Amino acid sequence: MKRKQQRGFKLIELLVATATIAILGSILFPVFKQSAFAKGPSSADNLKKITQASVHYGDDYDERIPIIINGPYRDLKNIRDGALTQYGEQRSDMWPLLLVPYLKDRTRFVDPTRTDKTHIFSGPPLASSDPGYDMYGATYRNQSRFPFYGVNYAFLSPFLIPASKMTDPTPTDFMAGEVHRFFQAYDPANTVFYAPTFKGRLPQSKNDHIGIGDPNTGYYGANAPGLWNALSASTTPYVEEWTGTDCSADWCGTDLDPNTPGVQTSQSFFYEDPRKAGNNVSFLDGHVRFAKTLDLAAGTDYLTANVTKDPSGTRGGGCVILDKRKYIWNLDDNYYGE
Repeated sequence: MKRKQQRGFKLIELLVATATIAILGSILFPVFKQSAFAKGPSSADNLKKITQASVHYGDDYDERIPIIINGPYRDLKNIRDGALTQYGEQRSDMWPLLLVPYLKDRTRFVDPTRTDKTHIFSGPPLASSDPGYDMYGATYRNQSRFPFYGVNYAFLSPFLIPASKMTDPTPTDFMAGEVHRFFQAYDPANTVFYAPTFKGRLPQSKNDHIGIGDPNTGYYGANAPGLWNALSASTTPYVEEWTGTDCSADWCGTDLDPNTPGVQTSQSFFYEDPRKAGNNVSFLDGHVRFAKTLDLAAGTDYLTANVTKDPSGTRGGGCVILDKRKYIWNLDDNYYGE
């Protein structure tokens, strides 16, 4: 009976194999390392997560889109007598706070290509009675107001003011958020949901006014470049956020002097990455795609419009919708409610 010959590795073979593995490792490890570092969250990833969280919110709340102003978190005047309501001292623009249980990660509200220089999202939100409270840092108010992504509030959850109160010295005191639902969208795949935004820096002291145009401070709302019949009092008892001031609830140019109207040369709130001449935008059906400012202004007179005050029902602070078939910011013709 023949005994099976057992063959082991010779020393020279082991040495050759070890050297080969070492060489391959030295070549491939930097690639693996670079790949691992490159897998951090991107702005597109954050937009995707925020949009998915909003859809999950709608699943739990009867198809409702996360709203801007909610019940006791506002301080509005009663429409009848003009007295303040009993709720709260400050309005809270709070879709970010509504989404926290679904996101479970507040850093998703920060664009990783920019800097959260006021550290609003570096920790949990604090109340004024909490240790370490800083009114310019991670407070509930700031985490609600200054995410780096803004919702298309003008059509998905618009601020409405009773038309009868537009003559009040402060008509926004009567302004409230309207609740819209996902199924109201005429074309979800072509309706903007969230976009990267900027507002200006936060005040650093009581005597420091908020600046304009700082890309490292986001804003909760993304303005739509046009208001489709938003001011038509003949069809609704309400008007949208337009308050008779330039640029309210609309895109507007760099020339804000009402006495010398200027051409629309800039947009309001949408952050266009200068390295890419555009940015990622999410849509109501959940997908994210890259867009330039002119893509988002399609169907409007963005390039030729003048900043003007015109409560006629077709203009806001800036451009007008000319071709609704190309316009990607509205739900349908009737976005004032169900």
